[in-house]
Amino acid sequence: MISSILKKSKSLTIKIVVGIIILPFLFWGMGDVFRGGNQNILINIDNEKVSTQEFMNYLRSLNLSKEDIESLKQGNLLDKIVSEYIGKKVGSFEIKKIGIEVTDQSLKDIITQDELFIKEKKFSRIEYEKFLLTSGVSATQFERNLREQEKKRQLLSYLSQGIVIPFALVNEEFSRVNQTKNIKYIDLTNLFNSKNFSLDDKERIFNENKEFFVRERKDINIVNLAPSILTGAEKIDKQFFEILDLIENKILDGASLVELTKEFNLNIFTFKDLTKKTISNSNKEVPREVIDKVLSQTKINEPEIINYNDKYFLADISKIDVINLNKDDEEVRDFINSRLALEFKIKKSSEIFDRIKKTNRSKNTLDDISKENNLSIVSAKISSINDNKIFAKDINQKIFNMVDGDLSLVSDNLLKNSYLIKVENSKKKKINKSSSEFKKYENIARLRIANEIFSIYDENLNNKYNVEVNGKGITKVKNSF
Repeated sequence: MISSILKKSKSLTIKIVVGIIILPFLFWGMGDVFRGGNQNILINIDNEKVSTQEFMNYLRSLNLSKEDIESLKQGNLLDKIVSEYIGKKVGSFEIKKIGIEVTDQSLKDIITQDELFIKEKKFSRIEYEKFLLTSGVSATQFERNLREQEKKRQLLSYLSQGIVIPFALVNEEFSRVNQTKNIKYIDLTNLFNSKNFSLDDKERIFNENKEFFVRERKDINIVNLAPSILTGAEKIDKQFFEILDLIENKILDGASLVELTKEFNLNIFTFKDLTKKTISNSNKEVPREVIDKVLSQTKINEPEIINYNDKYFLADISKIDVINLNKDDEEVRDFINSRLALEFKIKKSSEIFDRIKKTNRSKNTLDDISKENNLSIVSAKISSINDNKIFAKDINQKIFNMVDGDLSLVSDNLLKNSYLIKVENSKKKKINKSSSEFKKYENIARLRIANEIFSIYDENLNNKYNVEVNGKGITKVKNSF
């Protein structure tokens, strides 16, 4: 639910507020807090008892995926969820003690002033209801979460209030991203992409991944929920959302797509034997993007409402066939080649890392690798972390974490581009107090300090509250899935 809200959030306020919802609020070490005891009481925080049933209700509210539910039985996912739950509980205790409250009027102001719900310079109830509908969350749930996150925001503000930021810290943040770095580098991309793979290598990858080389072929049904069909009006209005809400409630009650089309006199567009590669869409009433979204679903005969560009559709999958792919299929070939290329890049990267480590980052290492592989050494100057004339932003960020004399293998996150880089020297810049950017970097410095204060505050809370988790109760929860 939270992820769907975040995807729909466009404005800064909603992004920040919803972002806080999904951040771990407090972090707890769970090692020594597990105890035996009554399985009906799962957690005891001082004198506050949390029953197994109360925690199970919390688990269900998270809308975990099938994979997450499976991993609850094994591994430490459940421990992490318990830890986060305890953090939220303790956080609520602190908020209550400090006396932080969010009134109904304050909550109303937050919502009505958010640009996501503004239309023609005024708050639009329809925009708000549309957001809730497409996010899959009720107004009660959203407003409750919003209220709690505003309390937590005020707690963070309370902890960091009155901080005076020294000029040196502001200047440090400024120079961190605005310094000039003179470097020498070797582009390793061609070297990493030069390997030709044998038939035996390709056969090995194919046999190791056969279970993934399948393609689903699906029959799907899509209904256009245009306002002209549901209400007879040309535009979406309040009545349209009332009917849409009624359809959604009937879906939750188990109504099938066929039943809904009969009840509301709707027309079904059926697409048979579709795969992601064989979509042929000549129907102007159903955009290709809607078909793609339906194809991404995995369940049969479970209708859902889809919003695309403020147009609504009702859709489901009526049949799924699984086709096994062979080695000649284009997707399989691409997968095999990509996997082998990745293996080779990782191997070569490890060899270079080991070499740098053994030579203690000797300046001769750059020259030696250049000569051995017939690769050129290039001198360059990067004027700031945002200077992307040579390297992409993620590469620049890694370079700016290096200090003078460092020699390192730097790659992007997908190992698509790799470079052996040596920082020759760095020249830091100073910010002027009268600069238009001074406030920006002062806020960055303030945030860094606030995070450090919050970490200390968090550690103190670990000692402030006596927390016990019932080990037998945890086992009971795991076995219930």
